[in-house]
Amino acid sequence: QLSRRGFLQSVGMGAALAGAGAYRGSHADLASPDVFIPLASTTLRPQETTCGPFPTNSLFAALEPCCIGEPLAEGEMRITFLGTSCTPMPAQVGVSVYVEVGPTHEVAGRLPAPLDYAMFDCGMGILGNAVAAGIPYSRMDKIFIAHLHADHMSELSSIYCFGESADRKSPLYVWGPSRSNVPDPVTGQIYDDGTRAILTHFREVWRWHTESFSFGANGYTAYDPDVKDKWGLPVDPVPVGPAYVVDENGAFVGTDYADPPNDAYALVPIELDWTKYGEVEDDNIAYWNQETGLKITHFPAIHCRKGSISYKLEWTPPGQPDTTLSMIYSGDTRPNFTMVDQAAGIDVLVHEMVMPPDRWTMKFAHTDDPSGLDPAALAYFANVQNSSHTTQGAFGYLLSQIDP
Repeated sequence: QLSRRGFLQSVGMGAALAGAGAYRGSHADLASPDVFIPLASTTLRPQETTCGPFPTNSLFAALEPCCIGEPLAEGEMRITFLGTSCTPMPAQVGVSVYVEVGPTHEVAGRLPAPLDYAMFDCGMGILGNAVAAGIPYSRMDKIFIAHLHADHMSELSSIYCFGESADRKSPLYVWGPSRSNVPDPVTGQIYDDGTRAILTHFREVWRWHTESFSFGANGYTAYDPDVKDKWGLPVDPVPVGPAYVVDENGAFVGTDYADPPNDAYALVPIELDWTKYGEVEDDNIAYWNQETGLKITHFPAIHCRKGSISYKLEWTPPGQPDTTLSMIYSGDTRPNFTMVDQAAGIDVLVHEMVMPPDRWTMKFAHTDDPSGLDPAALAYFANVQNSSHTTQGAFGYLLSQIDP
């Protein structure tokens, strides 16, 4: 069992850890330095391959087993690592962290549900781990995207397309950054590359799929899509659309169709101004459910180009105004002082950390021999590291400044 600080330090190795794991913390034990108990799910285990077994990660191998579907107690938060990798590997999937707060309660005709929940990113391959962890599609309907790279949102396709044919009969809500405001280097035109724009095109990509499933029941008639006030949203929750419509000859005739706001195929972007960080009170709220006490804010990250964000989750259980559990999900980012400011007093810091350029190069070259590596490849990965990610030493420095 790790100490609280030891666990916080280990969580920073998100990019390096394999498999899926969970953490849980309870308000009842906040005085204890060991309250934050890391748990290892049995969802993933090393798999035999033609090259032999994958090595078991020593951290996860030492963790207390976690029972899938274990009910949450009142005042308890569970953080599940569905995936931590940006590169395709047989036993490790893309980036996603799932947070639930208790207590778990019964829902008529459906699986028991937590008081509230949120999914942070949904990279490639995480859906299998989510289902294995007992998370139904109906609770993958609030997804917070840190930035619009494929390894952070590629599983959105499966979640969106097949949620309707499972148990999600309500819209899919996706939070993400506003457009970058970066100009085209040739025309000077500002790219329309924000969350609403990408989801509008995403909706059209899957038109054939959704129409082929139109024979089913696509939504609850009693569902109230007016969630702006209930969830404290910064924008109106309007589904993407209208759609791109063509006539029988394939000629464009207009954009006059949109999904009903209570439909399971309604795709609702909650676009966040990526420049905001709370300098003006509450100017960076992404979600604030007054009934459940779950609040999520955002602040800028430094990753590749403008338009990346990190998220901060704060949960004050109903009836316990003096007690709060908190977590930061960094997404991909270089070390920055905004993170230091935001993470002051945080309970759990989930922060990226990148492997050294030579190890990254070896992984892509499919070799364990560091000699003879291509200097150009080494230079490339060094540039990726320095422009977009947090090194091991830099992460240690961040911890020294934050002192969580």
